[in-house]
Amino acid sequence: MIYEYALDPDLLDNWKDIRYFKDNSGAEKGRLISEYPKKWARAVFNVIRNSDCGDVEKKRMKEAIRRIQRYKSFRRTTCDWDVNLNWVDNAKAEHRIRPFRAIVAKCDNDETNRVLSGRDIDERTNLWNCDCGSIVRNAAAIATAVAPLLALSQHIKFIDPHFNPDIARFRNPLLEMLKIVSRRNNGIPLQSLEYHISNRPNRREIDEFDEELFKSDVNLRLKPNMSRNISLSFIQWNSSYMHNRYIITNVGCLRFGIGLDEDTRNADARDEIERLNDIKWAEITAKYSGGNSFYSITGELEEEIQAC
Repeated sequence: MIYEYALDPDLLDNWKDIRYFKDNSGAEKGRLISEYPKKWARAVFNVIRNSDCGDVEKKRMKEAIRRIQRYKSFRRTTCDWDVNLNWVDNAKAEHRIRPFRAIVAKCDNDETNRVLSGRDIDERTNLWNCDCGSIVRNAAAIATAVAPLLALSQHIKFIDPHFNPDIARFRNPLLEMLKIVSRRNNGIPLQSLEYHISNRPNRREIDEFDEELFKSDVNLRLKPNMSRNISLSFIQWNSSYMHNRYIITNVGCLRFGIGLDEDTRNADARDEIERLNDIKWAEITAKYSGGNSFYSITGELEEEIQAC
């Protein structure tokens, strides 16, 4: 859904390629440009400085790179760099430890190492294509679809007004997604994890929210099946405030057409997932800042951390 791509600075020595990657990157497009290595932008500026482009063109190219860095990039908290290797070989080594979706470089395709030739890339290129499309509404498929976003995010909010920890179709997708978060080893720290629900979770205005029952169900159904390195807070809103279902993070925002629950009655049921553009992402993030935080838990399950 939203992926991280390593982009070779040597590829960005002309306006045509810089404009292409600027226009086809960002959370809305499903592609974040990795600032790999940490001084990636400086490396690109050096390439631009040494290019054959004129001064006016170089200025435009630098502004585009600044825009990528500000709005369309992702900075790893941890990365390795060997001064004895070139950028492509360093990126391959980094990929073996902390995988990218793909490495886009000024070289030939190398499918074994997920290297794409930047000169030949387009929407038909398999690893570059990030179409959302529809997914099967079961826990495994939902978790797989959102895994790249969860792996990159420090702040994660699940939004579903009708979540009920006592009902398996709500509980199972959440537990699968929490496994992805708990097992990642890419060095990205998890700062916050929240689930936002309605004060009328059963849809009927006559039903009062039973906070003690909810807490009891969480302790019985969720807590024993959550990793010990995961803490989850529950946030409550007035029912009239909530409608659509989202996963909101500091990296991007996904909107679900039906919900974050699975369909246990129809194995072929599908849902549409949409990546929100920057404006809508900012609006939804602001909307769900706050709320009544009424309960927090930490998991009890011991798990080995795996590569994500």
